[in-house]
Amino acid sequence: MKKHPFVNVSFTTSQDTVEVTFSKELDYKDKLLTLLREPLPSSQIAKALGVSKPTALKLIKEYIEAGLVKEMGHGRAKKYMRK
Repeated sequence: MKKHPFVNVSFTTSQDTVEVTFSKELDYKDKLLTLLREPLPSSQIAKALGVSKPTALKLIKEYIEAGLVKEMGHGRAKKYMRK
C-alpha cells in the first residue's frame, strides 16, 4: 500500500477492534495520467500541475514504480508517458 500512488491508509485501534480506512487523494495526482497521453518533459508536467519540478519528478517516480508511467529518452530529452 505504501507504494500505491492513489491510496492512503490509516489505522484506528481500540480495546477490541481495528479499523482500517482507505482514502483516495483527490489532487494534482489525478491529472497526471490525463496529461501523459502524449510524451511530455518533466518541466511541462510541473507547469501543467502547478507544482515545482522536484515535486513533479517525485510524483512521476511513484507512478513509474507503480507501473503506470514509462520513461522515454535520456538526459534533457527525457519524456514521460502513460503506459
